[in-house]
Amino acid sequence: MNYKASVNLINKPGSLKGVASVSINDEFVVKGVRIFEGNDGPFVSMPSRKAGAKYEDICFPITKEGRENLHSAVLEAYEQKLTQQEVKP
Repeated sequence: MNYKASVNLINKPGSLKGVASVSINDEFVVKGVRIFEGNDGPFVSMPSRKAGAKYEDICFPITKEGRENLHSAVLEAYEQKLTQQEVKP
C-alpha cells in the first residue's frame, strides 16, 4: 500500500500539534488524523466520535502492518513540516 500524508501544524498551547490527511493508494483519503505530543514523543490518533462516555475511532487500519505504515507516513510528514517551519526566516 502507498500512504501519502499532508499535515497542517497547530500552533496553540496544548498537546495537539497537527492534523493530517492521508491518501491511500491515491484512491482513498482519511481526513482528521490528529498528531499529539505525548510523554514519549508524538503519536497519531485516528478520527473519532463520541459514543456515550467513550470515543470510538471512525476509521482505522485493521492490520498491525497497515497501522505502522499509516502512522509512519503521518509522523514523517509531521517531521518534514516542522523542519520546513524551522528553515523559514
